[in-house]
Amino acid sequence: MNNPVEAFMNIEKTLDLRFPVPLNQASDGLSQFISKDLIHHHQPLSDGCEQSEFIELGMTLHSQLIAAANSELQVNFERLDNIRLQINNIQHSFSSLLVNQLMDTYKIRGDLQLTMNKIFRSWSWALGKPMRFLERGLGKDV
Repeated sequence: MNNPVEAFMNIEKTLDLRFPVPLNQASDGLSQFISKDLIHHHQPLSDGCEQSEFIELGMTLHSQLIAAANSELQVNFERLDNIRLQINNIQHSFSSLLVNQLMDTYKIRGDLQLTMNKIFRSWSWALGKPMRFLERGLGKDV
């Protein structure tokens, strides 16, 4: 958030990819688009700081796999299975939250659809139809 261009350069370097627009050309746009005002949470990832259970599991999984890939230790399948079970438990709790969010979203969508139907059946909409037709014919945004 402090330096979006540098962050995107690190992404390019780490993932060995190139964005369609060179970052030196996109720096002004990135600086305008990405702002510290957009931060909606603060979750420090340094040691000794409180971390969410999911992030902690991810970091543990990552360290286990990196250590195994570097042949520093044998793969501890029991530990990996334990991590998988913990992640599954977290996913189950998230799924109920997701279902509730989707239901709320569909309710809002239904309410908006009802409101739009009322507008389209109103007298003011019917009386304004000739004006909207003329504006469209003149190429103006209605």
